[in-house]
Amino acid sequence: MPRPATRRPRRIRRSVLVVAGVLLVGAPTLAAPVAPPAAAAPDKAPRLADPARTGRALATEFLTVLQRGDAKGLAAILAPNFQLARADGTHADRSQYLANPAKVSTFVISDDLSARQDGRTLTVRWGVLISEQINGETYTNVEAPRLTSFVWRQGRWQMISHANFNPAR
Repeated sequence: MPRPATRRPRRIRRSVLVVAGVLLVGAPTLAAPVAPPAAAAPDKAPRLADPARTGRALATEFLTVLQRGDAKGLAAILAPNFQLARADGTHADRSQYLANPAKVSTFVISDDLSARQDGRTLTVRWGVLISEQINGETYTNVEAPRLTSFVWRQGRWQMISHANFNPAR
């Protein structure tokens, strides 16, 4: 006995529905404009085997730049959103600090230094025996704790914040 004619159209209908469904689901993908390449991922900071060693090197670089009066070097070290706070309550942002940086004569970074890295940030707690001039005030052979944070930007560590705890006079 031959098959009824109604079965064949159902198969065709199902096939047509499957093809139509695939086209409808895939059509947005096919019709979508090609997206521009994704923005470059932010610099990935190196994973530091010894954050304290890197922290010491960065603190030394910072103080050496101040000691030399190297304005261009200081500008390269400071991140655009840099903030500074001092024990006497004064503070400065990047442009203010670049206009009136501390003047360092001598310094010795203490052995008591610790650093912690988390991805693109590095926080360094350190101390320094220093002779410097800040806002016209001279500090001679003063040992003072510091707390400095760095961010990995454009292939290098940049100082994002710095707290100077020189004792008030």
